[in-house]
Amino acid sequence: MKIIKALNKSKAIEILQYLMNEDKSYFSEIVVITHSNSSTTYRALECLNEAGLVSRCEDGVKRNDKVYYNITNKGIKVMNLVKKIDDID
Repeated sequence: MKIIKALNKSKAIEILQYLMNEDKSYFSEIVVITHSNSSTTYRALECLNEAGLVSRCEDGVKRNDKVYYNITNKGIKVMNLVKKIDDID
């Protein structure tokens, strides 16, 4: 149920679609691309990370270093299923 819960978060599918085409993306870039606020983006990314659909990485060792996200293999599989469901129309 973690996957379904994560996909139900606002902007989650849009985030995954964006990450499908990116090697990695910083949090601030995801906020801009999804036209969302930082709290909505943060909540979606946390759920996606907990479900194993994205991975969260820190760029460096300092507390203020940037955080970036990658889509996981599991996330790619889920997005392929979402695309198939969307194609049913």
